[in-house]
Amino acid sequence: MEELRKIVRAHYRVGSKQVQALAHDLFDSMDSDVDGLIDLPEFLAFMRQEGHYQMNNPYFFKELDRDGNGTLDF
Repeated sequence: MEELRKIVRAHYRVGSKQVQALAHDLFDSMDSDVDGLIDLPEFLAFMRQEGHYQMNNPYFFKELDRDGNGTLDF
């Protein structure tokens, strides 16, 4: 999972403004309560809505939640 994080960060840093804006738009589309954070219910709802059934589980979310605070931030 850490290797995936590094790859995503590297692509974001060197990406065009358009790519960076798309990344922010994707994050914002998951953040249904617009608090700047994605919690487990928001994450699961988004994955279900988009048909990403393999990622629609709390264990995957937990792997993404590096600091263990129950939320993801940009």
